[in-house]
Amino acid sequence: MVRKPVPLDEAIEATLALARPQAEKAGVALASDIPPDLPPVLADPVRLRQILFNLLSNAIKFTPAGGRITLRAFQKAEGTKQKAEGGEQQGADACVLPSAGCLLPSGEKLPAAECRVPPGWPSLVIEVTDTGLGIKAEDIPKLFTEFGQLDAGRAPEKRGTGLGLALTKKLVELHGGRIWVESEGKGRGTTFAFTLPFAGSAGVRRET
Repeated sequence: MVRKPVPLDEAIEATLALARPQAEKAGVALASDIPPDLPPVLADPVRLRQILFNLLSNAIKFTPAGGRITLRAFQKAEGTKQKAEGGEQQGADACVLPSAGCLLPSGEKLPAAECRVPPGWPSLVIEVTDTGLGIKAEDIPKLFTEFGQLDAGRAPEKRGTGLGLALTKKLVELHGGRIWVESEGKGRGTTFAFTLPFAGSAGVRRET
């Protein structure tokens, strides 16, 4: 894996173009919300597109026709206040995620007050949010295990090998990032979010 500065908007647009035929066939809309001034991320370009495509493909698979998938990216604002859901003001180190809580691959649930990018984490967050079937809390630990499958009433034709998310987790971690899941339950949609270091992040090793 060779990491170098990668313009995130270019990687995202290339991946969206690759995933669009699958989405159109499924009757699912794709959208992106990427600020134009994001600095480059430190990543292997091929592996980054693989991470993004795996998450988009998974979202398409479990989003019914007429649904929507949105890919977002944002950074925590240094030296500014950020407004959390419900109007609570957070400090400069907070980057609050847009839900009542999130779940790590272990299944650990973090409350809203801790569901953020803390100091020392890479400062870029990428989210893939769908309006699909949602995930029950007890199924979260299965998502990132090899050959892990979810029941949740999913049709047999939607079941894959169970390797995609396990590989995605490994690739994110190889980049020095972290991945987690947010879902308010079955039928309420899902957000997969992960972090990446910026190309100029202090203390990040460029050799792998």
